[in-house]
Amino acid sequence: MEIWDWLRNLYHKRYRYPTDRELQGKLWVINRFISFDPDLTEAVATVSKYFFVLKERYYKLLYRVIPESQSTRVKNPKKKVEFNVELVNRYSTLYKVSRRETIDYLKILHKQSATKEIFNFVGLEVK
Repeated sequence: MEIWDWLRNLYHKRYRYPTDRELQGKLWVINRFISFDPDLTEAVATVSKYFFVLKERYYKLLYRVIPESQSTRVKNPKKKVEFNVELVNRYSTLYKVSRRETIDYLKILHKQSATKEIFNFVGLEVK
């Protein structure tokens, strides 16, 4: 079984416990992925101090601590933001930075300012 199967097992409680050989080297990754879940951060922080003491039995402890859940626990995909080519060119020449850096800065500006302000700063009109 893969790491993803063991993670699903912790949430859905449908499989068996893995053997020591199957978990070898994967337990740290499982613990890391579980710690990303905002609902479980407190539980993982409390239990993680036993990570090196329990070794292979740590998975069984996680299995008992994590409540059963039917959610899929899938991360949301990143939203792709595209900018006007002329806008990127004007900002890159104005600040003398590369186009890639300009796009990174425009993403930050886009979160902080209105689109109209971003265009007006370099003398362009919003389309």
